[in-house]
Amino acid sequence: MYYVFQPKEFFNYILKDYLIPLFKNNGYSKERGNSWTKVNGEILIKISIDKAKSRMDKEVAFRFYIAMCPVVIKDVKVERNGRIGDWTWDERSFTLQEEYFLPKERQEYKLKNHGYLGWYVIFRENACDKLLNDELKVDFEHYLLPFLEEIKTEELFNEVKNEYDWLVL
Repeated sequence: MYYVFQPKEFFNYILKDYLIPLFKNNGYSKERGNSWTKVNGEILIKISIDKAKSRMDKEVAFRFYIAMCPVVIKDVKVERNGRIGDWTWDERSFTLQEEYFLPKERQEYKLKNHGYLGWYVIFRENACDKLLNDELKVDFEHYLLPFLEEIKTEELFNEVKNEYDWLVL
């Protein structure tokens, strides 16, 4: 019997041993599914994982969405096309993939070294530690979480929203 690399197992390791403690230590609360929220001053921040569903036996690809809104609308329900959604559907909030919050030089590095932005891909065993240490830890600990931590007022939130408004999903 020989060992067969299972990308899904490494994703679960990243989730349980890195992301959950990282978010918890930075004040985020676990929500339904793979989402975490934090009230940061006057702003509510939600970080969610979107995992691609194809080829799970060969690779696991995942990315993060970051949604923000003023805390005053966190309980709002929005109807769209006959469906009811939470505050992330409200026009006063906005959601972007994590890559857009990275500085230009980090985006260029990722594009040059990986050929794409936005997706973290687990596809072979010897690349797993590199993904965790060179990608996730750098992106979240050096860029994303410090950036999000600064957005505590509606004024700063509106500045960020206006800067990225043309990218809003």
